[in-house]
Amino acid sequence: MVTQWFHNCKEFLKGTVSSLKGSHKWMALTKLTKEVGRGESMLVARTFQVSQNTIAKGMREVETGVEITDQFHERGRLWAGEKLPGLLKDIQAIADGQCQTNPSFKTEKLYMRLTVREIRKQLIWEKGYTDEELPTFQTIHTKVNGLGYTLKKVKKAKPLKKSSKRTRSSAN
Repeated sequence: MVTQWFHNCKEFLKGTVSSLKGSHKWMALTKLTKEVGRGESMLVARTFQVSQNTIAKGMREVETGVEITDQFHERGRLWAGEKLPGLLKDIQAIADGQCQTNPSFKTEKLYMRLTVREIRKQLIWEKGYTDEELPTFQTIHTKVNGLGYTLKKVKKAKPLKKSSKRTRSSAN
């Protein structure tokens, strides 16, 4: 009966600790570790399926009295605009030199006759970026579309074909 009660308590504590987040979680684990014995942090970590670093973080917080905060906002990669602040201006400078209107003049949209691959090459050659620091082709494509440019092939204006009547009459 005592064994069953201990097992139920253990499951209850597991459920409670797993529902906690951040400092509440590591403080609860620290209190449990102190109750079990300071040298038993590995047993507590294994039982509650957490890292020993989590318990150590709580111990440091208790010993120093300084609250430790998680810095989730500093995790992950930087956006291309944060990493390379001048990238949009450089893309725009390259794009402005290559824009043209639709040959049929039905719309006022500007079309570029450049591909994303060519824009990337020009960023490296003209603007001094390295291949490693530039974002992927998809990111550059998204930035170009965000600037309002349309990446479509523009058909060249075809000259009118000479009719066969004109060529015969001019030969006589």
